[in-house]
Parts: sequence; C-alpha cells; structure tokens
Amino acid sequence: MSHSFKEQTFKGKPVSQLSQSEWNQYRRECQKYIKRQIKGRQTPIKSQKKEGEGMNECKFYVAWVSQCKHVADESGYCEEHKQIVCKSCGKKATHSCSETMGLVCGSPLCNECEHTLCENGYNSGAPLPEGMEDHCKKGAQVFKPWYLQDDEGQTNQKGYENDRHSR
Repeated sequence: MSHSFKEQTFKGKPVSQLSQSEWNQYRRECQKYIKRQIKGRQTPIKSQKKEGEGMNECKFYVAWVSQCKHVADESGYCEEHKQIVCKSCGKKATHSCSETMGLVCGSPLCNECEHTLCENGYNSGAPLPEGMEDHCKKGAQVFKPWYLQDDEGQTNQKGYENDRHSR
C-alpha cells in the first residue's frame, strides 16, 4: 500500500527547491505563525469540570491522552500515579512529558520541569547542553526554541533568560 505525500509549498514553489533567501523568508513566516499560535493558546492542563463534579479522579495528566480517569485517594492521585516522581528534580510528578521525537517522551515531570532543548532548538537530534540531562527546571534552558533562533540558526546562549522574560 503506498501513501502519497504532498510537499509543502511557499509562494508556489516546493519548499525543497527554495533558494537560501526564500528559505529564510519561509522560516520567518513559520516563526511568526508559531508565535501567533503560542500567544493565543491557553494552558492545556486546566480542568473544565464544575465545582464538586468528578473530584475523585486522579490529577495526573497523561501526555497526548488526557487526565487520568482512575479513582484517586486522599492524595489526589490513583494507585498507579501516587508514587511517581519527577525525572528531573524528584518532586511529585503531575504529568508525563508531551514532547515528541517520533514517539512521545512520556517521562514523569512536575509542574516546574520541562524537556531540555538541544543546540538546534529542538528536543532531539543534536547534543544536549554540556552537563544537562534530558529534562531540566523551566528556567534552566540553555538554548532557545528553534522558532526563536535567528536566521543563521544562532542560538544566542548568553542572555536567553533575559530574552525569555522580556516577552
């Protein structure tokens, strides 16, 4: 069984045939689009339940699935999730990592930790920052996400935190 793949185009040209300047323009347009999407996005882990409804459900959020539907004990977590700790810092895990790398990462994380970005601005495919594991505290990222890197792919490691908090 064969699957057809429709190549993405930019201004009528297949992306694979763009010149360097066209590629840079295409990349900037993608970055603008992603920034607009992020700006309008709401927190995905918020519950839509009314007060008192379903309060005995486990609070653990399973990446790319939903909140756990098992019955929770007094800790707020089910038997499966109440003993799980964050892979990065060891605190109580509240969700599984939703980063994708062909498959979902799925590592248990607390609300203060996230997947570490590689020098290419993605979650895989390049070396991790020296001395860092695959997950870190949210304020400890060394590299910018790919959509915030400049046109030459420079990661501008120094000052990332200042840039991040000035948005």
